[in-house]
Amino acid sequence: GFSALKAEPVIFDSTLVGTSIDAIVNRLEYLGFYDSHAEAETQYTGKQARVTYKVTPGKQYPMKDISYQIADKVMDSIWARNRGKTLVKQGDRLAESVLEQESQRLASVFRDNGYYGFSKNYFLFFADTTATPDSSLLTVELRDYTRKESPSAARPHTQYSIGNVSLVPQGRLKVKSRFLQYLNLIEPNTPYSETVINN
Repeated sequence: GFSALKAEPVIFDSTLVGTSIDAIVNRLEYLGFYDSHAEAETQYTGKQARVTYKVTPGKQYPMKDISYQIADKVMDSIWARNRGKTLVKQGDRLAESVLEQESQRLASVFRDNGYYGFSKNYFLFFADTTATPDSSLLTVELRDYTRKESPSAARPHTQYSIGNVSLVPQGRLKVKSRFLQYLNLIEPNTPYSETVINN
């Protein structure tokens, strides 16, 4: 059978209103609405409180120009082959949410081209909203240290390839080696690829 559960009444905590305002403004800025504003109005009726949020989305900055700085020539060529699938496009609004998705996409591209363990945190984004009116200039830089590290932690990115591939059944599993070879997608002397390994 099905039984509906009634929600317990929520006790109003006025200190959470300010926290909610901060969360709304932060979310809007993450989505590309800069200098957003939110305020709350609380009305009390008997023992009940009603909170109304008035939100004013901030300014958007379309990306007038996007430049990439990738010093490593091999990595630059990998990026160039995959630039058609970019999520960061000229004319679109600058938004941290899209930059985060793009850094994840590019990290996956590099992990599929031999860069085992490559992290999205090697990408840094610099946006200038003062050089051109009502728009932004974006620079995407691939560094050899992560966002959380200092330049002294820099180390070259290493491209790995697959060496020998051995398929060894575990435990008492009885499987013909020819069948395992048929299922295997990992080829010796090819670049490490996270997607191939996972598949």
